[in-house]
Amino acid sequence: MKEPFNLVKKKIIVIPKIRGRKGSKDFSFILDTGASVSIISDTAASFLGYNLAALPNETLTTIGGRTNAKSIKLPAIELCGKTIPDFEIKIMSMPLQVSLLADGLIGMDFLLNFNELRINFDENFIETY
Repeated sequence: MKEPFNLVKKKIIVIPKIRGRKGSKDFSFILDTGASVSIISDTAASFLGYNLAALPNETLTTIGGRTNAKSIKLPAIELCGKTIPDFEIKIMSMPLQVSLLADGLIGMDFLLNFNELRINFDENFIETY
């Protein structure tokens, strides 16, 4: 399966379809092979119908150190021809440099659902197997 992407400020921007409590929406996410987990911004999670105040806080370790996050199970996330049901994703306020480009990050927890992943920078597509 081939999935197009945009390269913006040396970041791979993909468009997953995310199902939440209030339906589905396409969001802009950064493909981040250095991230262990996928993250959605608090703004996007609220838009999908999640009450963030009702969710417990947890600590998430990032490259920038420890930060507060929350966790939800999305009904589904779809990208690169694959739909993953009941996908657990972390919610956090995105740093400004990320929030200007995207609503979240696709991490290795999603990417490990594929046997093979090839990124073609000449033609701007991701190919999965």
